[in-house]
Amino acid sequence: MNTTAPPIPEGMHSLTPHLVCRDANAAMDFYIEAAARTACPGS
Repeated sequence: MNTTAPPIPEGMHSLTPHLVCRDANAAMDFYIEAAARTACPGS
């Protein structure tokens, strides 16, 4: 029986970016506001 785990979990890529910031609440507020102002193609 093979009990070893694959080095990369299924559905994941070899590179998974992470965003780290000091004030996550302020960052989320900024992202939400910025996304609301972004035009979506085809809309």
